[in-house]
Amino acid sequence: MGEANDDVPSAEVIAATMHLKSGADDGVGRMRVDRQLSHMWADDPDEPEQPQLALGEIVDERYRIESLLGAGGMGTVYKATQLDTGATVALKLMLPKLAAELSARRRFEREAQAILRMDHENCVKILDYGERPPHTPYLVMEFLDGAVLRSVMDADEPLTSARALEILRGVLRGLGHAHARGVIHRDIKPENVFMVDQPDGPAVPKLLDLGLAKLVSTDDTSTPYKLTMRGAVFGTPAYMAPEQALGEEVDGRADLYAATVMLYEMLTGRRPFYSHDAPALLIMHTRRPPPSLADHASFLADYEGLQELVSQGLAKRPMLRFADAEAYIEALEPVLAALEKVPTGGGLPGPCEGGDAGAEAEAEAEADSPTTLPGVRPRPPSSLRGPLIVALLLGLGLVLGWWLAGC
Repeated sequence: MGEANDDVPSAEVIAATMHLKSGADDGVGRMRVDRQLSHMWADDPDEPEQPQLALGEIVDERYRIESLLGAGGMGTVYKATQLDTGATVALKLMLPKLAAELSARRRFEREAQAILRMDHENCVKILDYGERPPHTPYLVMEFLDGAVLRSVMDADEPLTSARALEILRGVLRGLGHAHARGVIHRDIKPENVFMVDQPDGPAVPKLLDLGLAKLVSTDDTSTPYKLTMRGAVFGTPAYMAPEQALGEEVDGRADLYAATVMLYEMLTGRRPFYSHDAPALLIMHTRRPPPSLADHASFLADYEGLQELVSQGLAKRPMLRFADAEAYIEALEPVLAALEKVPTGGGLPGPCEGGDAGAEAEAEAEADSPTTLPGVRPRPPSSLRGPLIVALLLGLGLVLGWWLAGC
């Protein structure tokens, strides 16, 4: 028998997408799409498998396992030593239950080869890949010192608006490099940006977690915005572009949308849309206009060009967003230059609420939020720091959603 057709969308996603596209708000239809999406996006009930490698174990006669860094439902990550150089690296090993699928291994090999070609200061570097007997692929990545952007955003010292734009610029540079090589990330969020400590300057952002990345062209990298397949929904709902939420064809502009959601959160301490209900959150992304920055941080209204930058980045239709990462950076530079001239001071953290009540609860919390001083953002709420993660593959045998992920 041949392999399953990877490009066949499921009946469930077609039904859910048709309902979302219809604009219908009837209770029966909404209950139907709730059931469909909740079923399709249910977490895997299986517990993560136990670590596969023992401390001191040698992998491929090249890497010695030093410690376990993380474990999850897709893979395990280890701190390792490269024997011929003595360098410290991170080794990520695919779980056997995924490695058992021939189609998954083939996808891994094809996409790993493409990502190996990426070499940019704002992208984590993959140094090597191989296969541990009998058929378990692994990746070897550079070992990074620092913290994920989520931890930086949650820290006691708020980000200034200028620093938020500097971080976004680094993220966009990494995305531009990836897109030019035919790789769409599809899961941009603070947890997937690593702030690498520098000895003589601010931390540098690097893109992590290419586990949901789509290689849109293996032979021709001259057209970076060839499209991913229709009918599959990948990513994290809180940062998901409308077309991505609808299971439509996706290109690099979906990454730009997600990066703008991240910018919005860095600037205001709040994402533009909140809900613990995944279908409701996706409907917000597809239909509801985002609140202005000034709705959450009034001083941002005085910064020329900032709202326009965010509005274009969050446009519902891809054609109305920036054409590519380079165009986004070009529009960002003058706004950043103006912000760098603004004096900053300490800010008061501003709590916000989200939850199942969505915009209504957020609006109630806004009335109780303390004042924020110019140039700084309030801290995000602790209750919303754990992102709702969705990695849905419809029509695919298995996900390679373990690459570079923080398990």
